[in-house]
Amino acid sequence: MSAKDKTLTVNKLKVNIPIPIELESEFILRLPEEPAQELRKVLRSHANTENRLTIQVENDMRHATVRFDNWSFPAKFEDLPCILESLKTIDKKTFYKTADISQILLCKLESDDQDESPKKTETFLHPHGITKPLKNVRKRLQRLLRVDNEAVSVRWEVVTDEEPAVDSKRKKNPTELDIFGEVSSSEDEDINIMDSTDEDDEDSCSLPVGSVFQEAEVDLIEDNQEMEVVEDVEVDDVAFASMKRCQEIRQQLAIVQAKRNTQESVIRSVKNQALKQRFLEIINKLNEEEKELKIQYKEFE
Repeated sequence: MSAKDKTLTVNKLKVNIPIPIELESEFILRLPEEPAQELRKVLRSHANTENRLTIQVENDMRHATVRFDNWSFPAKFEDLPCILESLKTIDKKTFYKTADISQILLCKLESDDQDESPKKTETFLHPHGITKPLKNVRKRLQRLLRVDNEAVSVRWEVVTDEEPAVDSKRKKNPTELDIFGEVSSSEDEDINIMDSTDEDDEDSCSLPVGSVFQEAEVDLIEDNQEMEVVEDVEVDDVAFASMKRCQEIRQQLAIVQAKRNTQESVIRSVKNQALKQRFLEIINKLNEEEKELKIQYKEFE
């Protein structure tokens, strides 16, 4: 094999070596105030930043040097307290997730870097979140967990978001108060009637015996008629209450069925599996509620 063949073989090997693919990674860049405002203007104007902004990361993947125009900053990667999701949009209506952000690149002025004590141990955990309410969120979380560990006893309870079950026994056997309401003025009338009968008894002492028996027969007939009227009223009120309850159950059934149809139409267009599972749980609850209402409706028919 000649030297020329060897060279060709080496060149072929060089060409066949796969080039490592660089995966896209996203992080938050935090600059001092003045260069941050300038960089924000450049990005909003869609100008080319290829020759103006450079980030050189060291081998430890924790330290870096950021250069922007005439500024040069020592920078450090720090881990955020939680993972953030990066979203992008084209039409400002639909958002697409692009990456998970877990680090922030903090750029400092050289004067700030020199002021730090050399004895201070370098940590790569960012103590704050990216918004003001999340300041010192790591310490607050540790403090909360410490308080939990110091608790003498812990009691927890799982609370479901289902609606409380309707008391069916009470609906099956409605009380007299539920049907007729509160005490009416008819009892006062009965008392007045008793008083008037006492006065009539006093006056009847001077009447003949025959007239007394005739008045007693008339009173018995009137009492029987009043009892029949009261029984008819009680039957009518019970029937009215059951009809009213049937109507309420029909209305509730219509509402539940409408909600279920809405959820079924929404779930067809949902692609997120977690969100779809949530809608399925809601539909199952509505189906159970519909079954209970149908059972109650059959009992009142």
